[in-house]
Amino acid sequence: MKKLLFALIALVVLIAVGSVILYQLIKPAERLDLSYEKVDLEKKAVEMLKRVSTQLALSEADVNNLAKESIAQNPMYTPDARITGARFRLLDGDRLAADVNLKIRERIPVGLTIVYRLKWASPNLIAEVEGGFAPGREAARRPVRGRRHPAGRRAAQGRQDQGHIVGRERT
Repeated sequence: MKKLLFALIALVVLIAVGSVILYQLIKPAERLDLSYEKVDLEKKAVEMLKRVSTQLALSEADVNNLAKESIAQNPMYTPDARITGARFRLLDGDRLAADVNLKIRERIPVGLTIVYRLKWASPNLIAEVEGGFAPGREAARRPVRGRRHPAGRRAAQGRQDQGHIVGRERT
């Protein structure tokens, strides 16, 4: 009986320690929100016409604001997971990183970084998941199954040009 009680207490302690370690691994690395500034795409289109160009340049801040606006309109990623904050960063080449904070079942805070590969499929910019990992743990990241997300109509081609995504409507 004494051994059974000791085993039960040891099991409870192990579960508690494991839960604390798991929580430390998945908790968000920083506080993010879904606030954004409206991007004036009409103004950018007029500038494009003034330059007599078919390229629409979006800065990293523009991409961040457009993506946050889209998420803020529907923050439910799945029925059990709600996005509570995000930040988007342009990486080298045609990649985009999304630092995302989620709440699972409105109780468990989770922080993730998801890396997307951007592809142009007229008239949409497609973001395919390349990998996902807990923030600050990039070395331990494991690729996740690819998933396609339309990132916007008549959006940029997906090529990075000095901190901007530059796109050209293909005809």
